[in-house]
Amino acid sequence: MPAVPVAVEATSRTATGPSLRYDAGVAQLVVDGQPYLVRGGEVHNSAASTPEAARSSFAAAAAVGVNTVLAPVPWDAFEPVEGQFEPAVVDVLVAAAREAGLRLILLWFGAYKNGASSYAPAWVKTDPDRFPRCLDKKGAQTGTLSPFSAATREADAHAFAAMVLRVEEIDAQHRTVLMVQVENEPGLLGHSRDHDPHAEELFTAAPPADVLEAAGITGPQPDWTSAFGDGLDADEHFMTWGFATYIDAVARAGRAHTTLPFFTNTWLDSEIDLPGSALAGGQRPGTYPSGGPVAGMLPLWRALAPHLDLIVPDIYFGDFSEICVTYGAASDGLFIPEMRRDGQGVGDAFVAVGQHGAIGVSPFGIDSITEPEATHLRDGFELLAAVDPDLHPGHERRGFHIPPSTDSDAHVDLHFGGVRLRATRLVPFGEVAAPAQGAFGVVIRLSATRFLAAGRGFTLTFHDPAGVRQIGLLSVLEHPRSPSHDDGERPVLRRLNGDETAGGTAWFHPALAQQQSEVFPIPMSLQHSGVSTCEVYWLD
Repeated sequence: MPAVPVAVEATSRTATGPSLRYDAGVAQLVVDGQPYLVRGGEVHNSAASTPEAARSSFAAAAAVGVNTVLAPVPWDAFEPVEGQFEPAVVDVLVAAAREAGLRLILLWFGAYKNGASSYAPAWVKTDPDRFPRCLDKKGAQTGTLSPFSAATREADAHAFAAMVLRVEEIDAQHRTVLMVQVENEPGLLGHSRDHDPHAEELFTAAPPADVLEAAGITGPQPDWTSAFGDGLDADEHFMTWGFATYIDAVARAGRAHTTLPFFTNTWLDSEIDLPGSALAGGQRPGTYPSGGPVAGMLPLWRALAPHLDLIVPDIYFGDFSEICVTYGAASDGLFIPEMRRDGQGVGDAFVAVGQHGAIGVSPFGIDSITEPEATHLRDGFELLAAVDPDLHPGHERRGFHIPPSTDSDAHVDLHFGGVRLRATRLVPFGEVAAPAQGAFGVVIRLSATRFLAAGRGFTLTFHDPAGVRQIGLLSVLEHPRSPSHDDGERPVLRRLNGDETAGGTAWFHPALAQQQSEVFPIPMSLQHSGVSTCEVYWLD
C-alpha cells in the first residue's frame, strides 16, 4: 500500500476485539470484555468524504449524544485505480472518530448501495464487458452490476479484504472500529431479475441443492420456474441466490483478516406512500431491491451467507415491532443501522432496546439534525445511557412506545413474572397538546419488588395478573440521568409521593416538552429527569 497521508495517533492501549456473545440464544455486542449498547448515528453518505468533513460530521454526531458513528468507506475512493488502494480513506474515519471520542462502524459501499452500483470505481463502471450490469427484459443495461459476474465478485472481495486489513493494521490495539457492514441495501432496484445472457443461462439451469433445501423444496428441479413458478417468486429467489452468495464471498474474504462482526442491511418491502416523492417502495420485487434480504428471503440468506453474523433491517416504515421480531429471530440478534431520527424514532429506539434486546440503534442523518429533533434524540440517548449497566440478560426488561395520535384508551401491558404493568400516556390536567414523541420507555426489573424505568410521557400502574391481590407503591425515587454506581445504587433527586404518584397509585414520567394549560387552576409538576425506581408491595 502507498504511504498514508493522514496520521492515525498511535496508542499503547490493549483492546479485546469486539465480538458477539450469545446469552440465551440472543446476540450481545461485547467490547473490551463488557456488554456494549450502540447508541449510534449514521452520517450522510458524503459527510465523511474528506478529513475536514469527517471531523465536522462526527463532532455534530457526538453533540447529539451518540457513542458510535456509522460512516461509509466507498469502493471508488478506496481503490480509484485497480490494485492501488488508498488507506487514507479508512484512516480519516478512524482518526476523526477518535478525535470525537466515538466508536466507529464502517459501511462498505462496494458494488451495491441501495439497489444500484453508484460507488463502484470508474474502472469497473466503464468496462461492462468485464464487469457486466444487470439487463432488463428488453436487454437494456441497468445501474446495477450483475451479482453473477465472477470478475466483479472477485474485485469487490479483494478490495473489501484490503480495507479490513487496513483496519486491523491501525486499530488492532485500540478497537475504535466495532463492526463492518458488507455492502448497503443490496439487490436489483427497478426490475425483478437480471436478464444478462449469463444470468439467463443460470436461470434455465437447475437451482443448487442448498437453495432448494432452504426453501423447503424436496428433490432436484430442472430450472428455477419449475421450482418456484413462472413469476416474481422465481425471479426473487434467483436474485437472492445471486446476491447472498456474492456478499458471502465478499465477507469470507474479509474474514481472513479480522474477527470483527459483519452484517448487511435491508431495504424492506414496506408500502411507501409519500406525496410528491419519487422514492421507490412497495411490496413487489423491483419496487424494493429484488434479491435483498427482505423477510420472505431471510431463510435463504441465512443458508447462503454464513459469513455474515447479522442480517439487519433499516426501518423507516411498517410495523416496527413486528420487523424487530422477524429479524431478531432470523439472526439470533438485532441491530438497526438506519431508522428515523424524529420523535417516532426516539420512541422506536426504546422498543428495539427494551423489548427486543437490540444491540444498538442508529438514526440516519445524525450530522444534519437540528432543534427540536436534536433535543429529543439527545434526551433519549442520555436516558438509554443511564440504564445501560442494567440492560443485561440477568434483568428482565420491557420496552414500549405509544404514539401521540392514538386514542386516550391506548395502552401497552408489560408482563413480568407475577406482575403486570400497564403503560398509558400521561395526560396532565389541561394538557395543551400531546407531545410529538408520545409515551415511550424501558422498564427493568432489578429484584422481586424493585423496578427501574427510563423514558418520557407515561403512567405505569401495577396489577396482579391473577386478579387476587393488590400491588401498592412502597416508594418512588427520581434519579439523575447517569449510570448506577458499581454497587447498583443511584443518587436520589426526589422522593416522589402525593400528587406525583396519584396518591400512591401510579408511577409517572412526564414528557420532556409537555405543556399544561394556564387556565386550569391546579398545576401538575411536569419536571422529571426521566429516570426513576419504584418499590412495590402486595396486599392480600
